[in-house]
Amino acid sequence: MDANLKYHLIEKIVQTNNETLLQEIKGLLEAAPGELREQMSDAEQKSVERGIKQADRGEFIPHEQAWAQISANRKKRG
Repeated sequence: MDANLKYHLIEKIVQTNNETLLQEIKGLLEAAPGELREQMSDAEQKSVERGIKQADRGEFIPHEQAWAQISANRKKRG
Protein backbone atom coordinates (compact mmCIF):
# COMPACT_ATOMS: atom_id res chain seq x y z
CA MET A 1 0.00 0.00 0.00
CA ASP A 2 1.10 3.52 -0.73
CA ALA A 3 2.66 5.15 2.36
CA ASN A 4 1.23 8.53 1.32
CA LEU A 5 -2.27 7.09 1.46
CA LYS A 6 -1.64 5.77 4.95
CA TYR A 7 -0.38 9.14 6.17
CA HIS A 8 -3.30 10.92 4.51
CA LEU A 9 -5.76 8.61 6.27
CA ILE A 10 -4.01 9.05 9.60
CA GLU A 11 -4.17 12.83 9.17
CA LYS A 12 -7.89 12.71 8.42
CA ILE A 13 -8.53 10.44 11.41
CA VAL A 14 -6.62 12.76 13.76
CA GLN A 15 -8.52 15.81 12.47
CA THR A 16 -12.03 14.37 12.79
CA ASN A 17 -14.26 14.71 15.81
CA ASN A 18 -16.91 12.44 14.32
CA GLU A 19 -17.28 9.67 16.91
CA THR A 20 -19.44 7.54 14.62
CA LEU A 21 -16.84 7.65 11.89
CA LEU A 22 -14.08 6.75 14.33
CA GLN A 23 -16.08 3.78 15.61
CA GLU A 24 -16.68 2.62 12.03
CA ILE A 25 -12.97 2.85 11.23
CA LYS A 26 -12.13 0.96 14.42
CA GLY A 27 -14.59 -1.77 13.44
CA LEU A 28 -13.10 -2.07 9.98
CA LEU A 29 -9.57 -2.33 11.31
CA GLU A 30 -10.48 -4.91 13.93
CA ALA A 31 -12.74 -7.08 11.76
CA ALA A 32 -11.61 -10.54 10.78
CA PRO A 33 -11.16 -10.96 7.00
CA GLY A 34 -14.46 -12.79 6.40
CA GLU A 35 -16.37 -10.79 8.98
CA LEU A 36 -16.81 -7.68 6.86
CA ARG A 37 -18.36 -9.68 4.05
CA GLU A 38 -20.92 -11.13 6.44
CA GLN A 39 -21.96 -7.62 7.48
CA MET A 40 -22.58 -6.47 3.90
CA SER A 41 -25.91 -6.69 2.15
CA ASP A 42 -26.27 -8.91 -0.91
CA ALA A 43 -26.18 -5.81 -3.13
CA GLU A 44 -22.95 -4.61 -1.48
CA GLN A 45 -21.33 -8.03 -1.85
CA LYS A 46 -22.28 -8.17 -5.53
CA SER A 47 -20.92 -4.67 -6.05
CA VAL A 48 -17.60 -5.62 -4.47
CA GLU A 49 -17.42 -8.81 -6.55
CA ARG A 50 -18.17 -6.82 -9.71
CA GLY A 51 -15.39 -4.35 -8.82
CA ILE A 52 -12.89 -7.15 -8.20
CA LYS A 53 -13.72 -8.72 -11.56
CA GLN A 54 -13.30 -5.36 -13.29
CA ALA A 55 -9.92 -4.85 -11.61
CA ASP A 56 -8.85 -8.36 -12.61
CA ARG A 57 -9.64 -7.42 -16.23
CA GLY A 58 -7.62 -4.21 -15.89
CA GLU A 59 -10.72 -2.03 -15.98
CA PHE A 60 -9.79 0.47 -13.32
CA ILE A 61 -8.22 3.87 -12.77
CA PRO A 62 -5.16 4.05 -10.51
CA HIS A 63 -5.74 5.80 -7.19
CA GLU A 64 -3.57 8.80 -8.05
CA GLN A 65 -5.33 9.33 -11.36
CA ALA A 66 -8.76 9.10 -9.75
CA TRP A 67 -7.84 11.75 -7.17
CA ALA A 68 -6.40 13.96 -9.90
CA GLN A 69 -9.71 13.75 -11.79
CA ILE A 70 -11.70 14.51 -8.64
CA SER A 71 -9.49 17.51 -7.88
CA ALA A 72 -9.83 18.80 -11.44
CA ASN A 73 -13.64 18.48 -11.29
CA ARG A 74 -13.76 20.34 -7.98
CA LYS A 75 -11.69 23.20 -9.43
CA LYS A 76 -14.02 23.45 -12.42
CA ARG A 77 -17.03 23.81 -10.12
CA GLY A 78 -15.12 26.48 -8.29
